Amino acid sequence: MTWTNEDGLIQRFGVERSTSQTQGVSTRGVKNYLVVDLPDATALVDTLGTSYPPAEDSPFVPAGSIVTNAWFVATTDFTSGGAATLDIGFQQADGTLIDADGIDADIALAKLVDGAGTGVVNCDGAYVANAAGDGQQVLTNNAYVGFSYETAVYTAGAGKLILEYIKVE
Repeated sequence: MTWTNEDGLIQRFGVERSTSQTQGVSTRGVKNYLVVDLPDATALVDTLGTSYPPAEDSPFVPAGSIVTNAWFVATTDFTSGGAATLDIGFQQADGTLIDADGIDADIALAKLVDGAGTGVVNCDGAYVANAAGDGQQVLTNNAYVGFSYETAVYTAGAGKLILEYIKVE
């Protein structure tokens, strides 16, 4: 079921997915921001993929966009019994992997222990533009953010990912 409210925002319910979560808010070439919470690092999986598809109402970066910047902020200290690292990547709605660490790879535990929003990681994965403007890729599918751990599990931790992107197609 779909309907449009008074301010032009399209409302979708049930299993229907939006084609663009920015519809009616922005136009091509305008910077958009997507904030994704990681509420509990202890629930992370070792590898993104079809075994762990995103929830139906998960936020996504629409196809035809490029990610111009990304930051991860630890809001609760990450801890681990080992040398855990954090990967942040993209997958499709059905869980098909786009790039397991396309936003950032192997973020060291030491960068995730500042807590309370004081530790900010500037992400530099294959899908994030670097300072010279090189490296960005146009997303060919709606891209859902996924988090995973490498090496060891987390025993605590939470954070937020802030993605800046531009719709180019």
